[in-house]
Amino acid sequence: MRGLVSLESSGLKEFIAEMEGFVEAFPECSRIALDAQEKFVVEKIKQNWVSMVPNATAGDFVYSCIGHSTELSKLNTYSVVGTVGVYKLDKIDAQFGKKKSDLNAAQLAYWVEFGTSRLKAGGRKKKGQTYTDEMLVTNKPVPFMSNAFYSTIDQQEEVFKTAFNQAMQRFSYSG
Repeated sequence: MRGLVSLESSGLKEFIAEMEGFVEAFPECSRIALDAQEKFVVEKIKQNWVSMVPNATAGDFVYSCIGHSTELSKLNTYSVVGTVGVYKLDKIDAQFGKKKSDLNAAQLAYWVEFGTSRLKAGGRKKKGQTYTDEMLVTNKPVPFMSNAFYSTIDQQEEVFKTAFNQAMQRFSYSG
């Protein structure tokens, strides 16, 4: 977190008060900053879904299930936890008329991200058995999620730092 916080103080009492204010505000400011970073990644994932995946469109089933969550840790006072990904969302399933027997968005996204293969003759592949390429239909991986994350790490850090500093300005000690 180097470079995120600057302090001005005219004495020890003010410095202590500033530090207490910082410690109190830190978890919520971290949550706000992580939320901003995750929103940035979600937008990149959505862009990649539309640009990298054949026949994918904005607003389609998987696109609608791309999201994030950010929470303060229940186990550690000064930690924030969050996830970014494609979720199984009952509300979206209903909106697109999906049944329980249909593949959910998270399953579809996993198969797109990592690729799939199935038997040309139908049926399931058996664990421990090897198959020739002629026996399989293979879909190559399209890493739309990992690309969105790994190709934007520097930008994500800037989004986090900017949001953290803005949040800290709202919580800073006013003497």
